[in-house]
Order: sequence, then structure tokens, then C-alpha cells
Amino acid sequence: MNVGLVFGMIFTVIIIGFVIAYGTGMIGDIFCLTGSAETHKALIDIESMAEEVYNYGFGSSRVYSLALPSGSKICFVDTDDPSTQVYPIRAYNWVPTEAQEIIISNLSRNIWYKDCNGADYTTIERLQPADLKSFCAPGGTELYFENAGSIVEISVR
Repeated sequence: MNVGLVFGMIFTVIIIGFVIAYGTGMIGDIFCLTGSAETHKALIDIESMAEEVYNYGFGSSRVYSLALPSGSKICFVDTDDPSTQVYPIRAYNWVPTEAQEIIISNLSRNIWYKDCNGADYTTIERLQPADLKSFCAPGGTELYFENAGSIVEISVR
């Protein structure tokens, strides 16, 4: 066998190894970026829906189907009482850490969300969980928005 051919094969195997090792990480980052974009789009849609329902008359309502990638969720939190809320369906449970409760109370953040990039907080004006009970919503959840006068209440349908 030719020595040049052997070195060519070894070089090819090394290059393929680098492509597999570093390429899979980049592909994962692309999927994460896409998932993060879907989560932020859902937050924008929720904010638009809350504004739309607020501009309707008292008692008006709309339903929104939450589309999120797997592993992501959005939690709607009562800023006055961000304590733990447990529901029969585990996916809806809101179980904050002490640090989360402090951040939510002190900064009046009514939304906590988690995606592949980690977790963060935001605020959507005039949006409040129905019956002042915080809850989380994974992808596929039907959210119910209702105009309650000065606020828009959100709940799981």
C-alpha cells in the first residue's frame, strides 16, 4: 500500500472527526436559537392578545393556543403573592425558588419563562392570572384571556 494513501486516509478520518465533534454543537445551537425565537414570539403574541382583549368590552374573551418547543414553558405570576401553586396537572404547577419570589415581588415581573437558553422574567401590562393563582403553561396549552375591567385575566382553558 502506498504511504501517501495511508496518510490521506488518516487525515480524512481526523477531518471527519473534527466535523462531527464541532458540527453537532453548532447544529444544537441552531435548534436552540430557533426554540428561543419561538418562545419570544409566543410572548409577543400573548402581549398582543392581552392588549386586544383589554381594548374590547368588559367580559369579552379570546382563546390562544400556546406553541412552544419541548422543554420550554411560560409562567404567569401574581406579583403580590408569587408563592407556590400546585395543580392536579403537574405541568401547570408554579414552584418558585426564594430568589424568584423576591425578583417577582420587587421588580413586579408577572411573566417567568424558560427555554433552552435558561430562564428570564418580563412584564406584560394589565395581564394577571385569574383568581390571583400563578400557573405555568407548557406548549400546547390553551390560554383563556378575559377582560375584567382594568385588567385582563389569563387562565388555562
